[in-house]
Amino acid sequence: MNDEILINKRSANATNNGFEFQYAAALLIYFKHISETLYFGIEKKNDIYLELKNGKKIYAQAKSSLDADRIAASHFSEIKDALKSFENQSSDAEKLITIFNYHQPFGNNDKFFYGGGYDIKHFSDLTSKTKKKIISIIENELDIDFKKLEFWYLRFEGEEKHNSLKNYLHDFLNYSGNFNVNVSSLTDCLLCLMMSNASSKEKMIPSELVAGVIFSILIKHFV
Repeated sequence: MNDEILINKRSANATNNGFEFQYAAALLIYFKHISETLYFGIEKKNDIYLELKNGKKIYAQAKSSLDADRIAASHFSEIKDALKSFENQSSDAEKLITIFNYHQPFGNNDKFFYGGGYDIKHFSDLTSKTKKKIISIIENELDIDFKKLEFWYLRFEGEEKHNSLKNYLHDFLNYSGNFNVNVSSLTDCLLCLMMSNASSKEKMIPSELVAGVIFSILIKHFV
């Protein structure tokens, strides 16, 4: 394989992995806000976009890599890019979320706990050093409501990239009763739904549709 083909293949793989993480991140954010959400979508007014019952919005940026060195590195330049995408969105936002698969995007401070598969940090909870760094990188260029700013981590690496998402969905949906939701089938269906939705700039996913997907997977247990 010549160098040009190899580079193109790596670039295509990186792009595909980026989309896969975006879809997984959207599902995590959606299910964490499922009781509040009317509609959500991919590649609408931001990477991930939720319309809530109270009329507010959640805007989210997804940043990821499958390279081990990048996963372990700091990523203030990507944090700045995410903040730029939130400009002029603070007024109707419930939350402004940047979600990574990076363990320590802020450097040695405020590392995410990745043993549980996901972690959430509010801007107000960050160390003073990290807050000052984030404020300094926008250099008074952007109008951001920091009270609405959150940073999320979703573990997404290795051969079984979706395990953390599946584990979360298992804990969220399954009960100690007479049945279990088939989380692998559900995840596959929902990821296909994400992929289809990303192809349209206008079409949103209603919560009723997600409920229908969950029901269709659940009913198979009894058939």
